[in-house]
Amino acid sequence: MGKYVDLRRKGDSTPRLIVALRTELHRILAEAAIAAGAEIVTDSKAIGARPDGTLELEGGKTCQADLVVGADGVHSRVRDSLGLLSKLVELRDGCGRHLVPRKESDGVNSQRLESWTGGRRIGIAPASRDYNYVFLCCSADDTEGRMQQPFNLAAWVGRIPG
Repeated sequence: MGKYVDLRRKGDSTPRLIVALRTELHRILAEAAIAAGAEIVTDSKAIGARPDGTLELEGGKTCQADLVVGADGVHSRVRDSLGLLSKLVELRDGCGRHLVPRKESDGVNSQRLESWTGGRRIGIAPASRDYNYVFLCCSADDTEGRMQQPFNLAAWVGRIPG
């Protein structure tokens, strides 16, 4: 059985979904790092790391760190440079994640909703005062549903009319 974090409020039987904008997460992490004395260097592409905390940058430059966080995606060059990958598994599904401008009628604490129809899943949750987070997931063989760039609205409205 998979593990999950139960985000229910005390006495509430409905699980909560909390969404944080990536820009806000970056801002919070950067502020905490600067407060702790870290130097933030931008426009430097990390291509690898070493177990001693050396970060390797494109162009041959290196820098030393107490902590290196390799948050560079599923095909992480930082992780792979350390030989940490034991297995990469194709999940056999497709998922689009979108930020949609909020309407005034959405309210500040909009309800989090999720719906399953056949092999498709759609969910919505407030992400900030300005945006709602919308996710649309389907199986790998659902070519029409996986077309998320540009987003194929008709393919989803026809299958999940509500």
